[in-house]
Amino acid sequence: VSQSRYQFANYGKKIMLYILDKTIITGGNNTLNEQVLLPNVWQTIHNLRSQGHEFAIAANQGGIEMGFVTERQVVALMQDAARKIGGVSAWRYCPHYRKPCDCRKPKPGMIISIAQELNYNMREVAYIGDQEIDKQAAQAAGCTFFTAKEFFQWT
Repeated sequence: VSQSRYQFANYGKKIMLYILDKTIITGGNNTLNEQVLLPNVWQTIHNLRSQGHEFAIAANQGGIEMGFVTERQVVALMQDAARKIGGVSAWRYCPHYRKPCDCRKPKPGMIISIAQELNYNMREVAYIGDQEIDKQAAQAAGCTFFTAKEFFQWT
């Protein structure tokens, strides 16, 4: 068991939030048939789920505002990713790119919204991401952050 997974399981973390692309899936961000789980994702989630942990997805999807992808496509992508990891308790996406909002990372809106919906305090939440804005969002929300690389033990 990696140190980061050990920390998650043993320091009161009860729910994990992931971003989507490059954290749990790879491939195209716009088509379902291109989404593939990254290494160690399924096994890590399966092991933690068997210990009673919950999972959620929170991801920026500014391509909606920019016209690259429709909201319907994003919902289908989120549902497909959730299915591939065995389900999630909640998911959020921010459709904004230039429009000011409280949900687009590095702001903490999506993380806080999920934690409130599922009745978790921020000490019980861990956010897994691959970019500095993910870390900033986790810090702003007051939860723990792990990089996907360390959490899933990618070399």
